[in-house]
Amino acid sequence: MNDQERSPRFKWKPTLVIFVISITALIAVNYSLPFFLNTGNPQISNKTTLANITVRVNYQNGTIQNKTNISSHVVNATAFNIMNESFQITYLPYPNGYLLTGINGDKPIQGWNYWVNGVLIPEAFNLFVVENDSLIEWKPA
Repeated sequence: MNDQERSPRFKWKPTLVIFVISITALIAVNYSLPFFLNTGNPQISNKTTLANITVRVNYQNGTIQNKTNISSHVVNATAFNIMNESFQITYLPYPNGYLLTGINGDKPIQGWNYWVNGVLIPEAFNLFVVENDSLIEWKPA
């Protein structure tokens, strides 16, 4: 039997390479398409995701400032998101989270503590997820 009489053999290596490249391309397009269409950002939504938040700041000088009916469009908004959207704040990043150092220019020596619905929160304010109808209170430490 000469070379011309043999039937062509299936070439699986080039087929496998084409298959892998095709699957990789599909996965890449699937994950990048929402980015290019601006529909894949999980943090921003067109609807209000958090509503009716009250923030009370008790400054060192005895002044108490209340902001009511605060809402946020950030999914899983934290106390940091609420404060950053509603006040002029300064903070320091640490490995375990952010430490609030100033609210509207007021910087107590020991920083700030915060309570949510009357409970002292022991975690960094950028980690605490706020719920609807919450009261966030800030007092100098």
